[in-house]
Amino acid sequence: MKFNYIPNLRSKVIVTDCDGVLTDWLFSFEKYMAGLGHKVVDPKEYQMGKRYGQTREWGKGFSRPFNKSEAIRSLTPYKDAIKAVRQLYEEGGYVLHVITALSLEPEPHAYRIENLNNLFGKGVVDRLVCTDPDGHKEDALAEYKDTDCIWIEDSVENAIAGSKLGLDTVLMGHQHNEWVTDEELQEHEITRVYNWEQLLEEKFYQH
Repeated sequence: MKFNYIPNLRSKVIVTDCDGVLTDWLFSFEKYMAGLGHKVVDPKEYQMGKRYGQTREWGKGFSRPFNKSEAIRSLTPYKDAIKAVRQLYEEGGYVLHVITALSLEPEPHAYRIENLNNLFGKGVVDRLVCTDPDGHKEDALAEYKDTDCIWIEDSVENAIAGSKLGLDTVLMGHQHNEWVTDEELQEHEITRVYNWEQLLEEKFYQH
């Protein structure tokens, strides 16, 4: 299969979330929580407090320290991300600009880029922006307004924010975002996929 090439610089930049798209943060976090004796109550809930049948603040009491820990250095890849991202980089010349709601502190930023470099290879992630986990990504995404860059997210809210800024938006499907209907996504011109191979089929391969 061949890639579609658009002859401008921005076409070689893929803007993407990290957790639930590039890395499997949830897998590692749930292992961490299980080690502390906590069990998932609602697997369709992504707010960690509700996921464990507790309050939002209770969830933050575990997720925030986890995000600042060395566990971030060794997250596993999300599904088939490595194969697809390497193909995009090596055959298509694409690089990733990663926008992740991890932490504003420098150490987690360093852990994250180390993890991504180890998973995908140095040079693939051309830019890493860490935002406040309690905030939104509009400000970071605003730099890409009307560029038509592809934007990949698993948060419906952040996917819609990117779409409103003129990005070619893809929602990575999970249990926690299956509540949003295809009709609602179509209203915002958002494509839903469930893995990277499907993403390549939808956005990069010639048909």
